[in-house]
Amino acid sequence: MRNTPTTPEPADRLTAFGNRLVDVHLWLREELARLRSGLDAFLSGEGERPRDPRAHRLALCSPLHDLTGR
Repeated sequence: MRNTPTTPEPADRLTAFGNRLVDVHLWLREELARLRSGLDAFLSGEGERPRDPRAHRLALCSPLHDLTGR
């Protein structure tokens, strides 16, 4: 009888990675839409000045860092 590995099969890991990638993609799309909406409101005189785009870098890039482990 073979020992069952305690780590997930490569296909399971690949599926989990793909699912996480889709989650991050959807989150980034929502975040970018929110940023565009805030900028549009500011430019039309209906909203406050948006934060410096560099301030959003951490929020936008954190999921990518989590995903890649870098």
